[in-house]
Amino acid sequence: MSSRWGRRLAWAAGVAGLAVLLFLAYLRQSRQVAAGSDGASIALQGWDLLHGNLLLHGWTVSDVSFYLTELPQYAVVEAVRGLSPDVVHVAGAITYTLVILLTGWLALGRVTGRAALARVLVVAFIMLAPAAGADYTLLMSPDHYGSTVPVLLTWLAIDRLPARWYRPALVMLLLAWGQVSDSLILVTGVAPVVVAAGTRAGARFWRRDGDAGDAWLVVAAIVSTGLARVVTIVLKQAGGYREQPVGTAFSGLAALPHHLVLAGQGLLTLFGADFFSPQSGPEVAFAAVHLIGVLAVTVALVLALVQLGRGHDLVVPGLAVAIVFNLVTFVPSLFVQDLQSSREIAAVLPFGAILAARLLPTHRPATQRAALAVLTAGVLVCAAELGYQAAQPSAPGQNQSLADWLVARQLTAGLAPDYWVANATTVDSGGRVTVRQVAPSGQTLYFPQPRELKSSWYTPAGNDPRFVAVDLARPNAAAYVAAAVHTFGSPAQTLHPAGYTVLVWRFNLLTKLPGTPPASPG
Repeated sequence: MSSRWGRRLAWAAGVAGLAVLLFLAYLRQSRQVAAGSDGASIALQGWDLLHGNLLLHGWTVSDVSFYLTELPQYAVVEAVRGLSPDVVHVAGAITYTLVILLTGWLALGRVTGRAALARVLVVAFIMLAPAAGADYTLLMSPDHYGSTVPVLLTWLAIDRLPARWYRPALVMLLLAWGQVSDSLILVTGVAPVVVAAGTRAGARFWRRDGDAGDAWLVVAAIVSTGLARVVTIVLKQAGGYREQPVGTAFSGLAALPHHLVLAGQGLLTLFGADFFSPQSGPEVAFAAVHLIGVLAVTVALVLALVQLGRGHDLVVPGLAVAIVFNLVTFVPSLFVQDLQSSREIAAVLPFGAILAARLLPTHRPATQRAALAVLTAGVLVCAAELGYQAAQPSAPGQNQSLADWLVARQLTAGLAPDYWVANATTVDSGGRVTVRQVAPSGQTLYFPQPRELKSSWYTPAGNDPRFVAVDLARPNAAAYVAAAVHTFGSPAQTLHPAGYTVLVWRFNLLTKLPGTPPASPG
């Protein structure tokens, strides 16, 4: 007994040590991308959560809230780290480390020995070293990749727990937890469980084998959607945050060829085969190696779809269905705009790695040793790639120089007609400066439409912005400056920190800002 527990403790210590090393490497790589307002918005929500606004009263968020997933994570990181752009990098590195560990755990299934080692090596080869072009999607602010955590835990419950009452109950709770935070889990989690378990339940009913376990999983997945909806309504009725509706419009047939190209490029980048960003010689070589992983996942996906409704393994056909559903709903949507749009299909990376790990490694002793040797060599190449990426120089926050300049001149409250300047500058300053977004329209600045903001920011009684900051690198910078002057009159000062124009007045700008202030949700 003591020997068995000793082995378990040694295994746990080894996994923990590996997790720390991976986290540090991913943190180094994440810091090479400037944190912007997307991550800053989540950081500000987490900061508010940490300081007692548990329901995020007054907030209007985007079409994904991350309320029960990444937001608590951000609050915990901020409790240790404080409010800064580095919170985005720390949280992103934690998320990627957690996802790769869960992926490896689910890929193992119930095999042991060399077969287990082979599966872990396949996952490592595919996921260990994210390409630089995927850093923003995989290692930065929340954008669906972290939403794979509830889905992976759901499939772990299905895979490891016996078919008793608590298995569908846990599946229901995990899927509901995820859906409250991100409705994309309807596509990547709920529907695949319904299809995979429902198909096998139908086959069992046809064979009359009497096992209702799969049918209960179908019921649990469907009920989870209603439970998530109830939780969302209760939060709203209690005065919680407001969430923007999800856009589901069809892009039109004419856009499909372009969307297919972008989706293909996005998938290659997610899997490390990034030939589309500015590349150094080593990065091109590493991208070529990752084409092997892309091929392996493609073959595994075909094999997995063939298993739908057959066998004892629900994970493989379920994740295959999830990949298909994710891609089929993504390609014809309006979400396809550029390579960063691949955030909508980021779940394909861990799901594909699991399929390849479960289906491709050989179990024949004669070829297993050779396969392990090849996989080990491939993982060593990926480890070298991870080290290469981690060694690249870090980047400051997107508006760090502006934030430092404002702090030095004691300009502590202002406005910006540009989302990418507002929340990012606030977080870059550690909250010592607040810059709130306003909406330019024609020659005038107005109160903004509610999105990624808190309504109380726009009440003159509690806020006193005296400047407008404009990023000169933006295409409409000159129009923004002209609109500020047209709205508020001639400024008392016009200052020119590097790359920006800052216009300063001697009165509270909110008192002269036209339009309707963002209303408080609820």
